Amino acid sequence: CSDELSETMKKYLNKIKQNAYRQMKLVNNILDNTRVNSGLFKINPNCVDIVHLTGAIIDSISVFAERKGIRICYNTEIAKHVIVTDLDVYERILLNLLSNAVKFTPEGETIEVTVSSVYGRGKKQVCIQVKDSGIGIPSDQKDLIFERFGRVNRMTARHSEGTGIGLYLVKTLVSLLDGEIMVESKEGVGSTFSLLLPA
Repeated sequence: CSDELSETMKKYLNKIKQNAYRQMKLVNNILDNTRVNSGLFKINPNCVDIVHLTGAIIDSISVFAERKGIRICYNTEIAKHVIVTDLDVYERILLNLLSNAVKFTPEGETIEVTVSSVYGRGKKQVCIQVKDSGIGIPSDQKDLIFERFGRVNRMTARHSEGTGIGLYLVKTLVSLLDGEIMVESKEGVGSTFSLLLPA
């Protein structure tokens, strides 16, 4: 019935859809958090082309970003790279990082996602980076964002209604994949989250 709806109705329906998505994400994060802490979260490793999968996840969220006037730019140094990982867990990690990037990036700006091969911890790794141009994180609070219910005090409440469990869950899931997550950030410039996974 979209042709029969007024612009005001469409606007309200989009708000309902957006908030339903936020609520579903919050519930999923809480459930996953509980499963992990109870030792009931199971990893199902599969051979996955991380380059293709990353592109597909970006496509799934790009419409949401475009509604906010934000463009997601995807760059990769490698055309194809198959690794052994849990597809669903990786999707949850990347969606959390992208959702945060969209949340804190102003309208008209760009989010950059890159995939590259690196060498670290004595072995080959795949590095997935999500770089936003948002409000940034104060240097003395960078570790706080990965703690359960950890939130940056300065201005966060005005920019989002976050609970502080998304990035905690990300860090927990990354460790289950034998990976590593790091952040570089500067206030007023933006943040870059780097995810390292075994290649």
